[in-house]
Amino acid sequence: MWKSERMVHRCLLTVGVFCLLLIWKSGNVNAASADHAIVVSYLENRALYRVDADAPWQEVQKGLILFPKNEIKTLSETLLQLTLDDGSEVRVAPNTHFRINNVSDTEEERFDIGLILGKVWAKFRKNVRLGAKLVLRTNHATIGVKGTSYEASATDSGTRVRVFTGKVDVSNATAQATQETAAVAPYEIAPPHEVSRAEWQVIVAAFYEVYVPAEQVPSQPQQFTLESVQNDWVDWNLEQDQQF
Repeated sequence: MWKSERMVHRCLLTVGVFCLLLIWKSGNVNAASADHAIVVSYLENRALYRVDADAPWQEVQKGLILFPKNEIKTLSETLLQLTLDDGSEVRVAPNTHFRINNVSDTEEERFDIGLILGKVWAKFRKNVRLGAKLVLRTNHATIGVKGTSYEASATDSGTRVRVFTGKVDVSNATAQATQETAAVAPYEIAPPHEVSRAEWQVIVAAFYEVYVPAEQVPSQPQQFTLESVQNDWVDWNLEQDQQF
């Protein structure tokens, strides 16, 4: 199901996004931000969309350009992909709810997405533009990434971040202390003072995962194998990463 029509969509994606941006600019709709667009580039089955928390839900259409405060909900059999203007991708699993927090139009490009509930897979294109950054936020953690692929899943009780390539910085807004995880084995850098629940930061390397319980510091990163987490969702994303 998830692989159907995928190759055709990928071939048309670059042309489609380019045309959408031209139309957007010609219509004078926030033209200053058109070079920093987030576009729904792939949609399988139904998803719902609203412009902000007070607006009614409506059907998502492929090619939808997302603005700050926009929200999307995927349904039980939905696969959805967001493409940033540099070609980086955020893929959205079924039964997921997320919000666009901010899309920067400054030199330090920043895409800020809030994962309210569910699961996403982020594949950020490496060294595309100086200052480019994707930030994913949940109720429990802030995840910063560049040149990495990872899976993040959020529930009411916590957030799990599972890294497949590169490194991911998992923190909260007031992080002061740092714990680092090497690709071979974990090790700890002693913080300058006792780490409180209000301030922490963890760097998670490939094939490690970290769990962040609600209102608590994250667990020690744990190593995992591909075989232990493999399913249709993971296989689909790994296949798309190979074509990235």
